[in-house]
Amino acid sequence: KPIVRETVGRFLRSGLSPSKIYVVTPDVDAYSFESANQYSVIHESMIEKIGKADLVKRLGGRSSRAGWYYQQLLKYAIVEYFSSEIDILICDADTVIIDDLSGLKNGFPEAREWNQSYFYGLKMLTGLSPVLQKSAIVNFMLFDARYMRSLLSEIEFRSGKSWTDAIIDLLAGNQQFDFSEYEVYANWEASVPAPVFRLFKCSSDTKFCTSQL
Repeated sequence: KPIVRETVGRFLRSGLSPSKIYVVTPDVDAYSFESANQYSVIHESMIEKIGKADLVKRLGGRSSRAGWYYQQLLKYAIVEYFSSEIDILICDADTVIIDDLSGLKNGFPEAREWNQSYFYGLKMLTGLSPVLQKSAIVNFMLFDARYMRSLLSEIEFRSGKSWTDAIIDLLAGNQQFDFSEYEVYANWEASVPAPVFRLFKCSSDTKFCTSQL
């Protein structure tokens, strides 16, 4: 609880002025938290598109990474669930914000990682090649619900499946393809004719993340 309160406090001082803050947690842990004036607690089962047990069965040779893929799918489901909002900042649970993030509305965090298998997955799901020159995989992402809706619609149109099934089938079908929720979203948004997007330097080597112009 003290960690949650500290993290929420940092969100409030992040420069983004959030109108609402939600702590999304596994059902078994939800009762360890209490909703407060500054945030509300939501059970994962209210939002998830597929349970962890079912995901393990469907991932085949990648079943050992089911928990990792589950949290990626959950992030997309969270943005879809709160699609009445426009800007939705999702921060990984092991991240503490230590700097002003207001500049995120003009770009994406920049990371050192570059995994080609993620871009094979990007191509299969959306038809896109990488648009950004560097990776956008760090500990958080500011999602625009409008771009997310168009991304999920594109995935479903191209695959003829729900976006959840399309991603899971991609992962289960070919070890050459992989999926990164942040990489796919950032490159999709950056591909849309709009103001020039910039990458922000971000230290993603530790659990503490900061960004700057």
